[in-house]
Amino acid sequence: MASLLRCVSRLTRFQTRHISLTAARRDEYDIKDDADFKKRVLENKKPVVVDFHAVWCGPCRDLAPKLSKIVNSRDNKVDLAKVNIDHHQELAVNYGVAAVPTVMLMKDGKMITSFLGLISDKEIEDFVPKE
Repeated sequence: MASLLRCVSRLTRFQTRHISLTAARRDEYDIKDDADFKKRVLENKKPVVVDFHAVWCGPCRDLAPKLSKIVNSRDNKVDLAKVNIDHHQELAVNYGVAAVPTVMLMKDGKMITSFLGLISDKEIEDFVPKE
């Protein structure tokens, strides 16, 4: 029994465990419904980048990680709301989304600016507010 415990002790000494101590990002979220959009986007005190996208859209899949990376680099000063147009068609129509990806910058419940399609990393950097 003692030799078994020594073996186990040696094994556990060399095992590596990875534990994340960082909190989940709260500045990026999927919109669930109209009430969620109203609360998280229209009533938000921070600027919100709204990404109207679809799962089947290739440019949307290319744009998503770029938007996420840049928004997350802004130290929680900007939020990213993702709106799947297949699940929220009425919301997309209400905001004039005719094609995807359509990305809007909202502040105090109003659209400040927007872009359509896949743009360069530099253009995304310039689009997402720093403060």
